[in-house]
Amino acid sequence: QGRFPEALALYARVLTDSAPHVKKRDSVTVAHYREFIASEVHAQRARIFYLQDDMDSARVEMSAALESMRERDSTDLVLLYESKAMFEQSLGMIYERLKQPDLAREAYGKALQEDLSYYAAHSRLAEMTLAKGDTATALSEMDLAVQLQPDDPALRFRYAEVLVRAGRDGDAAAQLRESIALDPYYGAPHLLLAHIAEEQNDLPRAIREWRALLLYDHENVDAARHLAAVATKAQSTDDALYAEQRVVDLDPFD
Repeated sequence: QGRFPEALALYARVLTDSAPHVKKRDSVTVAHYREFIASEVHAQRARIFYLQDDMDSARVEMSAALESMRERDSTDLVLLYESKAMFEQSLGMIYERLKQPDLAREAYGKALQEDLSYYAAHSRLAEMTLAKGDTATALSEMDLAVQLQPDDPALRFRYAEVLVRAGRDGDAAAQLRESIALDPYYGAPHLLLAHIAEEQNDLPRAIREWRALLLYDHENVDAARHLAAVATKAQSTDDALYAEQRVVDLDPFD
């Protein structure tokens, strides 16, 4: 409900109820349960602070969540190991927002030590290496992420963007088509495919992609204007008229 201060206060009460002087009154089962939920409560508080753009508090809480999990690992007989990959990845994202890239990479590395198949950490590492201009490593990380999570249309779209940056438009188009197959209502792949087609001077294909984008993004007047320009250039009268009518419908004062 967006009532973040109240949520933070309630989570703080849960942590207070899990304090050592309280646990002495508990049975062993209840004490273990309190310890079990403490890490998740810290993580929830971290997420709220993240949404409030309070990265220092988010870092403190996510670090506390990880420390709570490590304490359980060291003191309890572990029958079912809990992976810390998600919390480490969350900590990495916090460090990114704090502009501490070395600590962020370290956190993502720890996430992968916990779970080598954790695709989100591979994706974040790809973004960071791409920001440094290391396109080859970014492609390697994104390729692995997509192999681990092949059914994520947004991930395939981001991989396509990296492929375009590397000058591999054909491979990018293949990823974009996979993304569209996974989610036909996802407009971004159509947009990038349209631009790739224009770069290759394949105007009929560009027109198809612009029209497909407008099919799912009905109020995108910029797409309608762009389609009108491409259709006029291609001398495709029907497509130009369609696009111009969409512009009029969306922006009568254009």
